[in-house]
Amino acid sequence: MAVRFDDDQKRLVLGVRDLIEAGPRAGDLQLRPTWTLQTRAAAGREVHRVTQAWRAEHDASYAAEVPVKAMRVVRGWECTIRGRLDGLTVEAGRLVIEEIKSTAMSAERLYTTQASDWPAWSHQVALYLWLLHAMGKPAQGRLVLVSLVDGARHVVSVHGDLERLEAQVAQRLEDLVLEREDHLAWLAQRRGAQVPFPHDAPRPGQPEVVGLVHDALDAGQQLLLSAPTGTGKTAAVLHAALGHAWGSDRRVFFATAKGTQAAIVEQTLAAFAERGVPLRVVSLRARKRLCLRTEGVDCRAEVCEFAADYHDKVREHRVVDRALEQVCDAQALKDLGRTHQVCPHALAMETARRCDVVVGDYNYAFDPDVRLGLFDDGPWVVIVDEAHNLVGRARDYGSGTLSARQSEAVADHLRGLGDDFEPWAQLCDAAGELVRDAAMRVEPEAPRRGSEAVVDPPRGRLRDLRDRVEELALEYALAGGGGADDPYTAWSWGLLRFGQRLDAAGEETVHIYSEDRGSGPALRMACLDPSAAMGPLLDRFRAAVLMSATLRPAEYHRDLLGLAADRLRVHEAPSPFPPENREVVLATRVSTAWRDRSAHRDKTAGLVQKLMDAVPGNVAVYYSSFDFMASLIALLDPEGRDVLVQERGMDDTARQALVDALCAPGAPRVLHAVTGGILAEGVDWPGGVLQAVIVVGPALPGVSLERGLHQQWCEDRYGRGFEYAYWVPGLSRVVQAAGRVIRSPDERGVVVLVGRRFGWRHPQSLLPVDWTPRKALEPQEQVQAFFEG
Repeated sequence: MAVRFDDDQKRLVLGVRDLIEAGPRAGDLQLRPTWTLQTRAAAGREVHRVTQAWRAEHDASYAAEVPVKAMRVVRGWECTIRGRLDGLTVEAGRLVIEEIKSTAMSAERLYTTQASDWPAWSHQVALYLWLLHAMGKPAQGRLVLVSLVDGARHVVSVHGDLERLEAQVAQRLEDLVLEREDHLAWLAQRRGAQVPFPHDAPRPGQPEVVGLVHDALDAGQQLLLSAPTGTGKTAAVLHAALGHAWGSDRRVFFATAKGTQAAIVEQTLAAFAERGVPLRVVSLRARKRLCLRTEGVDCRAEVCEFAADYHDKVREHRVVDRALEQVCDAQALKDLGRTHQVCPHALAMETARRCDVVVGDYNYAFDPDVRLGLFDDGPWVVIVDEAHNLVGRARDYGSGTLSARQSEAVADHLRGLGDDFEPWAQLCDAAGELVRDAAMRVEPEAPRRGSEAVVDPPRGRLRDLRDRVEELALEYALAGGGGADDPYTAWSWGLLRFGQRLDAAGEETVHIYSEDRGSGPALRMACLDPSAAMGPLLDRFRAAVLMSATLRPAEYHRDLLGLAADRLRVHEAPSPFPPENREVVLATRVSTAWRDRSAHRDKTAGLVQKLMDAVPGNVAVYYSSFDFMASLIALLDPEGRDVLVQERGMDDTARQALVDALCAPGAPRVLHAVTGGILAEGVDWPGGVLQAVIVVGPALPGVSLERGLHQQWCEDRYGRGFEYAYWVPGLSRVVQAAGRVIRSPDERGVVVLVGRRFGWRHPQSLLPVDWTPRKALEPQEQVQAFFEG
């Protein structure tokens, strides 16, 4: 049961579990698993059924699934607490309640436990005792613990301090009511507020986007919005979204693909707040990016001072209220965390429950492993930034990998901890064997490429292994294992997730066995089409705006994201920039295709050199891969330019240092980077920093068995195999990279697309409609003429 409010009648209904989980808690921060253990839940239900049947057979007074409820009035609200007892019986004239729980403990360990070893379950029983007492039916309580390993049954008595529980329930109900009253008062304040544009004057084209988005949101539509980079999509879409939400009591989730995009959104929301818009915002980041521990992420209260007494400190210092007073970005969360000695990541999640706008990675909205439960509470609008990335990310959500080498490395780690961890090391060994044995399941006629082949996975063995990992999870914690960076914890989470996705996979998913020299044997599942999973997720939002510099063709996103045809609206905003300020040049006399790169390497480098020399200011050269970039840089002469090069795995600090260097005054610079990377998308360069962008090659995805299967699926299902598998993702990266030049109507710049395939008709049809590309025999002369004109 979820907490339910009837605001008109001032009524609140909640269940016992809601009473435990809702509202501010006490004590330390305790992390919960991020996956749903479906097999454990099924086993638990079976334990309940069997135990209840056995009790009813041997006790004539026993009743199962007995409803109970109590009512309290708090601040004029009628609060009803409901529960359902697993069992109720009468012994010696006194009522006895039973709560049945399943556990992975074997009899030997189970029989040594007492009520204090099961605090959450004991607290639940105590609350049932309070409920019966409130109904005028005093009772005794006990936990019935049943082992999933060997069927052992252990019964422990539970006693409740009824006076303390009465005060605790009253406090919890008051917390919920106060929070609800605050929410209602805040909504009333929002409804009466104007939402002005966040800047002194809108850019050309922004008012049209605002009106379009507002109409789409009011109609509950799913809008695919293409608008050129630099046109101010973020401000325009947020202005419409806030106006819609403020007038309809809705909330907004702004989904980003990269942290750099989140920063831009935060700045825009701060501008709204500065203009007096009543606004509660929190920006979610990954746990490791917010962690304040210098020794690394470990969220156990016994080792982390920010987890110890977390709930008490948050409550005492009203930290959530302080977070709501500002646009709470990552730095603000860290500052609050340091000041009050609380975990910034947990604070962000708690604050999100009360925010108008939540900014976060795609994962929080669409990844089944981490999707936020708050989306089930009331109507939301979702804005997806750089939405050309969403199909690829959605495919990842339905994919996964089991690595034999990783499993064996974790086994070695566990054995290094001592003999006590041998049972879990053996589980890792079993996983490694399962992966290696998959090679024998490859059929002779199975599709294959190189060391990869399609295989029917060993589902039975994997299910048994997953069940065993679940059974020993609690034992591992009791043996002293755990921690956020613990290798076995990460490994077991991955295996359980792999198993769950395997159970849910349909014909859109293929399984591939590979044996690469570098990474060793692996079993991979690959989602070829995420539409079956993504369509229902997007449908749950009241409305959606998917925006990017290019979402062409719209059918690609409609098909592979499962967008609802009756709700879909497509719009390509025209460029507000003077067309004469941008030159798009096609340099097609060299080939950048993989098979031709070696033969054309010198000619390609020579062409790029001439193009760089023709640009008087800063120029960015984007390549389809790091290896391709390195092979050409070695042949280039910077000719008096400072050279900046993107490196693999650059963190935020290194990226920002490179951006600052590019923007600093001084001699002209050349930036070498890769398409699809952190310097090609989601980066707002200051105006006029770049005079030219040179894109070397169309950035098509690499050829692989999986990509070929994806192509075949898209051909069979949609009749557009090569287009969906290669051209659309490749050219989306090209357009994003090209968008780093021309950020305002006053700027002038050149985009040069290098490679024979850019001259083909079909890829040109996927470029933005406002581009007028021209082929040139001597493209450097065309570039030079543009800047001299």
